[in-house]
Amino acid sequence: MLTTWVVMMTALLSTGGNDLLDYLPTANYWKAKNVVVSVETMTEQLKAVPAADVAQLLEDLGSPQPSVRDQATGRIRALGPAAVPALKDAAQHGSPEIVGKAKSLIDEIQTADKAASVRRLIAIRTLGELKDAKALPVLQLQTQSSELFIADYASAAIAAINGTPYSRPGATPEELKSDPLLLPANCGIVAQANVGSLPPHTLTAESLPKVPGQDPAALLEKFVPELIELAEQTGNVRLQSVTLGVCDKVGEEAGFGIVMVRGLYDPKALAHFLKAETHATAQVSNGVDVVTFDDGDDNKPRLLLPSRSRLILCGAASEKENPAPGIIKSIKDGSAPLKANKEMVALMASIDTSLPLWGVAKMSDSYRVIDVLAPFDTITLQGHVKDGDLPFQFTGTGSNADRVKQSLQRLEGMVKEASGEMRGDVGAAIMLSPITSFLDHLQLKADGAKATLDGTLPNPRKLPLALPMLLGGGPMSGPVVGPAPQPAVKH
Repeated sequence: MLTTWVVMMTALLSTGGNDLLDYLPTANYWKAKNVVVSVETMTEQLKAVPAADVAQLLEDLGSPQPSVRDQATGRIRALGPAAVPALKDAAQHGSPEIVGKAKSLIDEIQTADKAASVRRLIAIRTLGELKDAKALPVLQLQTQSSELFIADYASAAIAAINGTPYSRPGATPEELKSDPLLLPANCGIVAQANVGSLPPHTLTAESLPKVPGQDPAALLEKFVPELIELAEQTGNVRLQSVTLGVCDKVGEEAGFGIVMVRGLYDPKALAHFLKAETHATAQVSNGVDVVTFDDGDDNKPRLLLPSRSRLILCGAASEKENPAPGIIKSIKDGSAPLKANKEMVALMASIDTSLPLWGVAKMSDSYRVIDVLAPFDTITLQGHVKDGDLPFQFTGTGSNADRVKQSLQRLEGMVKEASGEMRGDVGAAIMLSPITSFLDHLQLKADGAKATLDGTLPNPRKLPLALPMLLGGGPMSGPVVGPAPQPAVKH
């Protein structure tokens, strides 16, 4: 199950949708649940659970007697969603001794209720797909919901029925700007990918690229049960942006890496899932939920869950170098450690960081161990969206023109070798063809002590590559892709 979750998170970056539920086709879901789709049956899924009268139990939560408090907590927990309306009221208007307990119980109940939450979201999405105006009153009510994703899905469904465009909210410019600055000052690489505001996109067999020898409907049927099981444990997960930071000194015994994800998710549900599926423990550090993965080594990766809109994965070569404590401190005091690195800040200011893909690297001795990077002092990356594709350019700047030229020639040879090896793998030729095509069309250019590498990442919805890998399909046989243009080095 953990493998499925990791693959799905990768898919959110690579196959055209940024919600976990985008990969759960509506028809397949209701088929698995034995529900016949209609406006009436979908509306039935959205009926509110009658609220329970828990006034006395709420009062007992503030009792000075531990046994009374424990009994009240257990009975409220057993009532489940029926107790949530009263708990929400108590969390807003209750006495100080009850507010915290009411909030904690709401989290517990809603975490345990993820299967019902997924069911409601799919029902709302289905009403939008049915495009029947009879569903509008019910959907309008759902736009007032405070439950995670409900109001957004309802707004999207209303727009679908009315035939108007709708895009999900993305990370704000302020959020995108603040995330890199949270990184430690000794970062030598900083990069960011921003999904932006996307229209809802649901995977269907009909929307998949046609691949010889593969039945898209059969692939989906195979994968849907695992995805349902996953979603009913974590709830929906949305990806908006990813920010990367790498230490300027890296090696077997030195360095760290940080992956900061913006989006929307339920931190309690995710932490519960990870504890159940891995050798992980959860604790609270300075008010931030922390999941620590223990694989037997001293360098234990940590996943910080500071809010439902951000999670941060920290890994290091040693426990002493793990950046998690420093990041937690910065989250709490609002500091921006990267600002202390004037060279990195200046390098970031030299490019357009509002683009959907950007990155900067200040070359250190650790990085120059990689032969093709040795001649460069700085490297920048910029990419923008064009017709769904992502053209990008790496720019490296050094001080020795001859060494830069030699480096590009070595890189050209590496690209040709990789492309040739993929073309020689007959069994995976079709699956790998997008990668070989990508490599073949890279453009490398040396201009004195400056070098550029231009390429284009194709729209992931056009690719026959990701889905078979995602759904567990093995290598696809087919004719070997014929010769194609080799990457050109221009001097």
